[in-house]
This record gives sequence, C-alpha cells and structure tokens, in this order.
Amino acid sequence: MARTGVLAKLHAAGYTGGPIVCIHNRAGNPIREWRAASFAAVLDLVGDLVQFVVVIDDGVDLSGPRVELPASMRSTVWKSDLANLKALLSVADVLLCCDSGVMHMGAACGCRVVAIFGPTSLDIFAPHGARHQIVKVDPMPCRPCLDSCIYSRPICMDEIIEGVVSAALRRAIVAGTDGSVWQNSFRSL
Repeated sequence: MARTGVLAKLHAAGYTGGPIVCIHNRAGNPIREWRAASFAAVLDLVGDLVQFVVVIDDGVDLSGPRVELPASMRSTVWKSDLANLKALLSVADVLLCCDSGVMHMGAACGCRVVAIFGPTSLDIFAPHGARHQIVKVDPMPCRPCLDSCIYSRPICMDEIIEGVVSAALRRAIVAGTDGSVWQNSFRSL
C-alpha cells in the first residue's frame, strides 16, 4: 500500500487533516510495556493538539488491556503487514510507543518518535536525533537489565509519569508546525 492508499484508508476512517499520531503500546517483552491506561491519559492531556490517532494492532495476543482513547478523539485501529505498517509510519507525524521493533520502523520511516524506555540500553536501542523524544526514569542504575528485573515490579516502567510523556508528545507534535499552522505536504490525495 502506497502513501496515497494509507491516506485514503485514514480519510475513510475519519481523518480530515492535521497531525497524525500513531500509538503502539506493545513490546517484545511485557516488562517493556507501559500501562495502556497511561497512553490514554497522555492523549487526553494533549488532546488540543491531536487531530487523529491510529492505534497500531500488531496481531499479538491482545488479552491485556487495550488503549482506550477519549471518546471525542477521531481514531482508527490499524491492522496490517509490515509493508503497510511502513507506509503508515511514513505518513504519520508522531509515533508514541515503548521500546519495540515498531519504534525502530517509525524512526526509519521519518516519523518523530516519543519512546518510553525501561530496562534496555538507550545507547544501543534508542532512536537518535533531535527529532525524537526519549522518556525514562533516572537514575536507574540497574539499566540495562536485559528484561530480567531485579525488583518485584519494573519500576523503570511503572514510575514513568504521564505528565512527562505528554510534555514530550506535545514537543514532538509542535515540532511539525511553524508555530501556528500545522503543515505537511503529503496530506492531500
């Protein structure tokens, strides 16, 4: 699916313009996943800037909590193969996610990434560059633990504050604007 196909699918789902924010709340290991309710709370905190949300469903067992978006937020759930996910991420403005393969795809496709990091090495795995925002708990002397937490719960993920993530998401969204008018030449079909 090319960029125009992605945009046609998003328009059919209710997208009418403005920043596209994708969300992926899964990771290769549950220890690297942030609370689904916190993703929704972050979106609620920046709702004035978010025009359209795409929740990426990677087909992994979703028996855990799903991200519940604010009722007033225009959104869709995206289910696809990797090629179509690449096309989606190439038109998205921001990807809010945990440390995952989707995070790397988003950065490679030119999407601004807001990544929530816990137990892995930021030097090795974090997307680099000023366009990306990394949210983490510091100090965290046990990082990287390689997904083998020494505590009864992953405090590196549990202690991440929604307000800090929403501030990072706000910066990432605003980075795609000129201060008053959001602009991206790839939005029309």
